[in-house]
Amino acid sequence: MPEATRLETRAAIAEAVCNLLEGAVRRVDAYLPDVDPALWNTPGVLEAMRRFAIGRSHRELRLLLRDPPALAATHGPLLGLAQRLPSHLLLRDEPLDDAPAATTGFVTNDAGALLRFDAARRLGGEFLAEGGGEARRFADAFEQAFSRARPCSEFRVLGI
Repeated sequence: MPEATRLETRAAIAEAVCNLLEGAVRRVDAYLPDVDPALWNTPGVLEAMRRFAIGRSHRELRLLLRDPPALAATHGPLLGLAQRLPSHLLLRDEPLDDAPAATTGFVTNDAGALLRFDAARRLGGEFLAEGGGEARRFADAFEQAFSRARPCSEFRVLGI
């Protein structure tokens, strides 16, 4: 089994997110029960997300959120990117009464990479560039939760 790289700083996590985006072929999934504005609004992470989304057709970056209103309040740049790329950056609201995708947040890609965040409100995580079966288990849990989740249509830009 591949060795996980321990991440203890926001900069290390941001670098892992960028690596995960760069290594993806068509899909990146992120389960974010607690979205960290300092991480997801980092210029490097936003640029990696933008490059991934526009790099090739049929690419999707899917975010499953626990608290979408908090996204609007604290994540201006991320929300702006989602509004500019609505067919590539998909936001959904995880119902609170439904089973969570996982006990902690994670990001995975279709190339088998996995980033697991530590327990809520604690900075840190583990990155597996080749997560294999573990990455597939997280991706399967995400797929089930994402299919049941409600699209965050309140963030759409209306062309009036």
